[in-house]
Amino acid sequence: MAPGSGTHSYALNSWVQSLAIQRLHPILRDAINHFKLPRDGNIRVADFGCSSGANTLTFANIISIGFFANGASEIQYFFNDLSTNDFNTLFQQMPPLNVRFGGNDNSFDVNSLPLKSGFGRSTKKAERKIDTRIYYAAAVPGSFYERLFPSSSLHLVLSTNSLHWIPHLPEVVQNKASIAYNKGQTFINAQNPKALEACGEVFQENFQKFLVHRAIELAPGGLLVLLFRGRWTNLPTLEIVDEPPHRCMDFGMEAWEASWDDLIFEGLINAELRDSFNIPIYHASMEDVRMAIDKTNVFVIQKLELLKQAISTEMSKEVQNSLFENPNLYGDLMSNAMRATFGELVEVHIGLELANIFFQRLKENFVIRVPKTNDAFNKVSGEFLIVLVSK
Repeated sequence: MAPGSGTHSYALNSWVQSLAIQRLHPILRDAINHFKLPRDGNIRVADFGCSSGANTLTFANIISIGFFANGASEIQYFFNDLSTNDFNTLFQQMPPLNVRFGGNDNSFDVNSLPLKSGFGRSTKKAERKIDTRIYYAAAVPGSFYERLFPSSSLHLVLSTNSLHWIPHLPEVVQNKASIAYNKGQTFINAQNPKALEACGEVFQENFQKFLVHRAIELAPGGLLVLLFRGRWTNLPTLEIVDEPPHRCMDFGMEAWEASWDDLIFEGLINAELRDSFNIPIYHASMEDVRMAIDKTNVFVIQKLELLKQAISTEMSKEVQNSLFENPNLYGDLMSNAMRATFGELVEVHIGLELANIFFQRLKENFVIRVPKTNDAFNKVSGEFLIVLVSK
């Protein structure tokens, strides 16, 4: 993810990911309300794949307020991501610690918190900004596909918009002699069923690792709350290639791939350079997820749903209409969001100068594809919402 807080940073362009807050707020509230606190009342929470920005801190606030309202004494909140994550920006955005919170004297009243409405670009009123921090914060760098915490040390684990990222691409996807070679595109979807199948195997192996490690790290009865992209069908067939759940960032995929074609047409790169670049994302099916949970057999399913996600749930009709009327604004909004998420991968592959040209072409391709009706924002993609309880 793009570091810092500049124009192309993830911190300023994670408005799509903020949908997770709306989906998970009531789920987290209910799960925490029914959670049996440990005897000392001290709670330890970990956010796996936290990235940086307002969304991350909003989750920390929601979860901390929920546990305090349920009688918790103190909260230790761990922020996990790869060591390359911009932890500096994340911690710089944190408000100062409220020294009165927690403690065995129960002197902290969650209702006394100074609250301000509005947190993030277009977050609903239900999420409110806290001008003081009510949890102890620590960074834990490392891959969440490995062990990161002592046994039975955590009470709640959260991971949003992360588990569709696989740790590596299968060799067959990058081998030009393989039928799974992902030629002609950079995203892996049903246009290449063999590539999709190979990535599914990588997902299955590592999702099982994730579940086993978290089961060890969570105390008995601990909660694992997950939200990540998925697809509706189990079969990677060409007949369903146009179904959005098979496509990563499907809302902008056509513009994205067209921008690579532009660079090739202009002679700035050759097709082989484009074909050797793939986004390491896999959209799991319900069968994929159930198989991993059943095989590991370390959690009890409390909730397992594949939801529909649409951009329209994040944008008001007024905002949508303003984008219709201002194609350049639409181009900036969409290209910046995609650069914040995928920009570093593109820069590593083709260099900063060509990456700047690529994202300028991406903006231009969004401008000429600006939606003409509100229906364009109602296209849906799949998203897993999972709540598991450790055995």
